[in-house]
Amino acid sequence: MKFAILADIHGNSFALDAVLRDMASLGVEQAVNLGDVFSGPIDAAGTAALLMARDFATVRGNHDRYLIEQDPSRMGPSDRVAFESLSRDHLQWIAGLPETQTIFGDVFLCHATPNSDSTYWLERVEETGAVRSASLAEITAEAEGGRGEPDPLRPYAYPALHSPAGRADHRKPRQHRLSCLR
Repeated sequence: MKFAILADIHGNSFALDAVLRDMASLGVEQAVNLGDVFSGPIDAAGTAALLMARDFATVRGNHDRYLIEQDPSRMGPSDRVAFESLSRDHLQWIAGLPETQTIFGDVFLCHATPNSDSTYWLERVEETGAVRSASLAEITAEAEGGRGEPDPLRPYAYPALHSPAGRADHRKPRQHRLSCLR
């Protein structure tokens, strides 16, 4: 099965539209969305319209959670701009998104880690601010619920997809081009 992976759209309906056109040109009809969909100053409502019209498997990211859990007066600027542009229907759609999801029978989706939408999975930030790659033991511990034992409620034998937000360097510029799993 061939599908696109979307993540960290942050209200950029123009980039999303470009990716959707790329998908159509490549004959890719299915996608998964790994969260942080709306928070950003560009076009949260337009992003909502594009995504809600499609049946893509979507999980909620930390910024999506902020939009439905935080008082708007306590939101950061990007979250607040997005919140003010979203309708009640948009916010209800966000509230209905799962934190994790298993699709296609064996693909596990999460935003950052299986147990947290705001913890880096593949890297660690030291107290000095230095970023290092997580060890295999640290990565495995996140997958096993942080307890060093398998979590019976989560199917970790499955392939796992997580957002670039699971990386400490996720703010580095990256090319927004469709990637497909084959």
